[in-house]
Amino acid sequence: MKRSIHANMHIRAAAATVEHSTHKHRSDTSERNSSVAKYIEIAHGRICEIHPEKGLGRIETQDGRVIIFYKDSVVDRPFEGLATGTEVRFAEESSEHGPRASVVHIID
Repeated sequence: MKRSIHANMHIRAAAATVEHSTHKHRSDTSERNSSVAKYIEIAHGRICEIHPEKGLGRIETQDGRVIIFYKDSVVDRPFEGLATGTEVRFAEESSEHGPRASVVHIID
């Protein structure tokens, strides 16, 4: 699969942003939420479900897992323009409700 230098820069910048915000969130809530471990991973997948009326969708990862994402996590395009089958890169993080994509980049 071909990746442009521009796309790689966006992914790195997104990872740094997510890492920073997760670190801040972790330090702000560490006393209240010490049992919830957080981690970040940049992954690749395809949108397998999209629900514009709910403002969310799901991504199927290369290893077959399904990760939820929300409208506000899409950074490259309007959420309303997304379609199933669209390739994405995303920052995965854990939450108390399971894994979620916190930053979603569309792969052209």
